[in-house]
Amino acid sequence: MKRKLKYAIGIVLVLIPLLLPFVYKYKDYLDDKLIDITVIGQVVENQDTYLIVRLDSDGHLCEAGKPDSLEDLSEFKVGDKVSITYSGGIREQIPAILAEVNKIELVEK
Repeated sequence: MKRKLKYAIGIVLVLIPLLLPFVYKYKDYLDDKLIDITVIGQVVENQDTYLIVRLDSDGHLCEAGKPDSLEDLSEFKVGDKVSITYSGGIREQIPAILAEVNKIELVEK
């Protein structure tokens, strides 16, 4: 019985270091996977290439760059409610910059 237990412990101790690289590789894969996030806010300022938006969720200001799918940002006026979908995270600055903006749409009032 003790002999089988020693073999089992030995096998586990050998397998753990062999499997760890695969576990870390999968964890890195999950961390790199992009997830689209949508936020809603009110336009505070409209520039040619970006919008400054006050988020409804926390009241912070953020900058959303023009996505490739839009010709220009002239359709968005100060005070409009907009929905912004982005996937690149937030660059910590003031105002925060939403990275890799995919879509900006007007929200029905």
